[in-house]
Amino acid sequence: MPELLPEVSLSLRLIVRHVTFIAYLLLVHGLLALMLWKSDFVSRVQRRLGPTKEITDEYNRMLAYQTFMDGNVPDRSVVFIGDSLTQGLCTDAVAYPSVN
Repeated sequence: MPELLPEVSLSLRLIVRHVTFIAYLLLVHGLLALMLWKSDFVSRVQRRLGPTKEITDEYNRMLAYQTFMDGNVPDRSVVFIGDSLTQGLCTDAVAYPSVN
């Protein structure tokens, strides 16, 4: 029986260490959430960033262009959709026929 005591105390120490670590994380995050909730941090960040407009004039121009070109796309074409890098890509070099 004396041989089991070191193993039990080791596993008990590990459990206590894990519980203490989780309690610490919960306490720190709880205090941080309380500080953010009680302060005006969120409103200050919103004021600093200013109003954002998600749909820009460029988006509307590209949508009109792509809607217009949609009827001219050949059947079984590969369509490339992406950012400005994809927009400038020579897609026919990747797959033929293709449109970006």
